[in-house]
Amino acid sequence: MGKQSRRTRTQQHFHHRVIGVIDPDDEFGFVYTVGLHPRASELVALEVPRADMEDVARLMNFLSDRVVMDKQTAQSQKGRIYIIRSPPDGLEQYLKSTTCTQVDPHAGIFVLAPREWFAESGMCLVSWLA
Repeated sequence: MGKQSRRTRTQQHFHHRVIGVIDPDDEFGFVYTVGLHPRASELVALEVPRADMEDVARLMNFLSDRVVMDKQTAQSQKGRIYIIRSPPDGLEQYLKSTTCTQVDPHAGIFVLAPREWFAESGMCLVSWLA
């Protein structure tokens, strides 16, 4: 008999990557997934504070193995609430060509937006997220 492989929860093997991009001098960056397509839509979070980038990446890993839908909410390990939204086609294509450059051009995208974006005016993407 051969050895059986037993994976614990911490030894989970992901078939995608989570990419965080931040300029060394900036306080905010963005985080996105690559490799969820064609099984699921890719995930992106914009204007992520430097201190929250790892937390957002962990949330994306958590969501990568679940069914994600437009207008769904998710809570990160730090307790921050995110609203998951499907961007309009024009914005989706813009994100793929400027921000999420490693995402397959045929993949769908969901944007993770902090709940606070809905209470503040002038933030990026607020007009279509509401």
